[in-house]
Amino acid sequence: YAALDMFAEHPLRNGWYGRVNYTLSRNEGNTEGQVRSDNGQADVAVTSTWDYPELMLGSFGRLPNDRKHQIKAFGFYEVTPEISVGAFALLASGRPRSCIGTEPNPGATGSPGYTNQTFYCGGATRAQNVIIQRGTLGELPWDKRLDLNVEYRPSMVKGLSLRMDVFNVTDTQVVTSVSEARNVRGNTRIASAYESPLSYSTPRSVKFTAAYDIKF
Repeated sequence: YAALDMFAEHPLRNGWYGRVNYTLSRNEGNTEGQVRSDNGQADVAVTSTWDYPELMLGSFGRLPNDRKHQIKAFGFYEVTPEISVGAFALLASGRPRSCIGTEPNPGATGSPGYTNQTFYCGGATRAQNVIIQRGTLGELPWDKRLDLNVEYRPSMVKGLSLRMDVFNVTDTQVVTSVSEARNVRGNTRIASAYESPLSYSTPRSVKFTAAYDIKF
């Protein structure tokens, strides 16, 4: 993982604070770690990764959580000594897309016929599958979110605060992951679920918080 971070900040002065962060990054390698999100293996440390050398061909590239651009802006404004309003905005480029399929000639190299565990993919038949390097099939849509909040701190009750947060105010939902498994088990047909959405960004929600903080 390599990243370049830049920010501009307005310190708390004249009743408001604000900061904008921009991150240019690249997250690449040949494995995510203890789980595999591209084929849905969430069993920690029990994925197919490294089972056989052939499974790792084409595995080096942009990892599933790579987001090249990320912009975050947040801040708050004190309307009165008792009331403040705040906001958080996010813009993040989409995750990379890959294709996982089945080795065209399993067994010949000593590996078993794992289905949808390799980066052999794209063929009309299993025998026509070729290596498609990880993370080279474009990107998913940008993730966009705006959160707003308001907080009330009554002067008559020191330490009490009442807050309301509205997450994803515009209720913008984009695809955050898709099925990358292309082959049907034991067959060369394209799986009907290939590239279908697996998850979306979180829809709009509201949270109310009451807190009492006092020092003795």
